[in-house]
Amino acid sequence: MFLLEFWASTTVWRTVSCLAFVLLGMLTFNSWRTVFALLAQFHRSALSHCLPENAHNGIVEHVFIYGNHIWYNPASQNITFFNTMASPTSLQASHSSSHSALPPTQRTELRRYGGINALIAACNSDDRFKLLEDDAVRSGNLENPIHPVFSSLALDKTSNYIQAMRFASHLLTHESLLIFFIPLLYGRQLTTYMDGVERTYLSDPLANVSNQQQQEYLDGVREALHCLGHSTRIEFVPPLHRVYARTKRTSTKPAHTTKCCSRFQRMWSPCIEIVDYFKTYYEKGYSNASRCEQFRHDFLFAITLVHEIIHAFGVLQRGNLYEPYIRADDPNAEWGWAWENFMFGCIINPLQRSLPGTHLLMRKIWADDQAAKAAGGKEYYDVPMAWIAQWFREETWHIVAERGPAAIAPPTTHFKIQSSERLGSWIISSDLYDVKYDLLALHNLWKARGDNPSPTLPNKAYTPPVATSPPLPAVRSRLSRLLWRFQSTEKLQKSNVKIPVRERRRVMTCTGCGQFLPNMGQRTNSSTQQLTQDPQGLLISDEAMAECTYLCLCGPSCHTTARSRSGTPSSNASSKRSHDSDGAEDRSYKRRKTSI
Repeated sequence: MFLLEFWASTTVWRTVSCLAFVLLGMLTFNSWRTVFALLAQFHRSALSHCLPENAHNGIVEHVFIYGNHIWYNPASQNITFFNTMASPTSLQASHSSSHSALPPTQRTELRRYGGINALIAACNSDDRFKLLEDDAVRSGNLENPIHPVFSSLALDKTSNYIQAMRFASHLLTHESLLIFFIPLLYGRQLTTYMDGVERTYLSDPLANVSNQQQQEYLDGVREALHCLGHSTRIEFVPPLHRVYARTKRTSTKPAHTTKCCSRFQRMWSPCIEIVDYFKTYYEKGYSNASRCEQFRHDFLFAITLVHEIIHAFGVLQRGNLYEPYIRADDPNAEWGWAWENFMFGCIINPLQRSLPGTHLLMRKIWADDQAAKAAGGKEYYDVPMAWIAQWFREETWHIVAERGPAAIAPPTTHFKIQSSERLGSWIISSDLYDVKYDLLALHNLWKARGDNPSPTLPNKAYTPPVATSPPLPAVRSRLSRLLWRFQSTEKLQKSNVKIPVRERRRVMTCTGCGQFLPNMGQRTNSSTQQLTQDPQGLLISDEAMAECTYLCLCGPSCHTTARSRSGTPSSNASSKRSHDSDGAEDRSYKRRKTSI
């Protein structure tokens, strides 16, 4: 009886234990399902900002987590996440076999290098986007004289420099382009607050002036540029660390005459240093280069010169190297980049800086580094040869002279590369599906290569040296994955950051203090002038109008009477003049080779 009861109790206990284990297993299974669901939700949220705008409702529901791979694979859009630490064989089995049919030379040319240079080579495989050569571009036909601002630049007796110097001279000749220099020469330094931080910027001298006064300003800029020519030293120097050129302040007094620009100080002069890599290529490689190779080198040399001329202009005007913001809402206080944005609508970046000549050009939007990081990372866009070549044609400059630089739009983008530190990924977007398979081939070759150096590349069309990008371990530790997505050509033109205004708007400022008033408007009738500010508006007295044509809110020091319609004083921060302070002589402005 005792044995029977023991057996029964043991059976019950075993049954209860089995049921408990079953329940525990079910709970554990559900827990693992919950964990996987949370991981999937995490990846959806982390990558959702990379998805096309019209695809959020569909693509995020097709997230599959398998090992180290995440595949977005709906019918209409295709977003693929490659982990460079994953097995290349597993990735190869998961994709179409079309990439495995790549020519051996094409696969070889992608073998060796990490970083953005290899990504660009993969995207532009076989030069599909005409970034290197384009037989359709016409030869240059510039015939304009060379600007005297470059008179101190010592060039050899050959004609190799002529095309670049004529292009650079065009950039400093037309009135539609000289407008950029007016606030640099005649603007007053003011201060305001942006996001609670004090910011020094320049007033806009063109805000309230007649056409006659604007022409006088332009004449003054021309005179100043001529004066800059005999007051600035331009010289070639040995290679500098990660820069193509820089501008320094020297203690040499400018060689001014009594006829020189009265706005320039007479104690300090600028010196522009350009790496002699430009000169070496002009003397040894330029003559044998293709038309497109010459265009790229001339383009980079010319805009590098003018970029530094902008900095030298400021040094000669202020006597120091501390540049204020040109516009209060500019991304940063860098006059050279401000000019590039004004001229081209973007910042031009050279790639493959260790190669002779100028191998390839990319562009990016002028943006604050922190703003770009918050938007997901900097984006780099392709620059085709057709866009570069047009600047060496006289018909292009006829358009610029008549309609301004904004009449020439930035180049159409067919792929862009984003460096996302948040995701630890390179994000590549393109309007061509073939780019995906070339990126997959690059990924597999990176993995197959491991950390061992590869042999010399046989393809002469793409032979970058080892120093062009970080070694593989550095690339992996910083950006270890590739994310590819298809986007239409229209969507590719959109930037993840705000694009700065290219040309200065004709806005109104206070003639008493110069404060920037973007919302002001003026209406005139037969007897009186009344100013309104949308949407609230402002009223002023006749005495205030007599003193100041446009109303600002800087207080009684500028206006005798000013009140809002609501009767309450405005909370706008007041503007005041800011005095220059001498900068250290060893500080210099530098045009970097690349910010990548």
